[in-house]
Amino acid sequence: MNFIMIQWHHSAGPYDLSNNLCIHEAAGVVITKKEKKVSRAATTFDRLLAAGQRLLTIIHHNEGGANKDLAKFTSQINSLCDKWDR
Repeated sequence: MNFIMIQWHHSAGPYDLSNNLCIHEAAGVVITKKEKKVSRAATTFDRLLAAGQRLLTIIHHNEGGANKDLAKFTSQINSLCDKWDR
């Protein structure tokens, strides 16, 4: 029996060209799609938003506090806003 057997680099397996027949079919491999990487800037901005939500929570928890403490807290928040307001 004369036949030519070749194997491609990315083929399923050896192939008999004279009979147009695949001699051995390799088992399939499941390829999972990689998750998209979230950019570093996006995660940093998400942390900033979380910090803002935390600040609002703290503000609500201090409702009814001493006027002197609330005035100082308000002043600190306004100073921070003035520094970062562009």
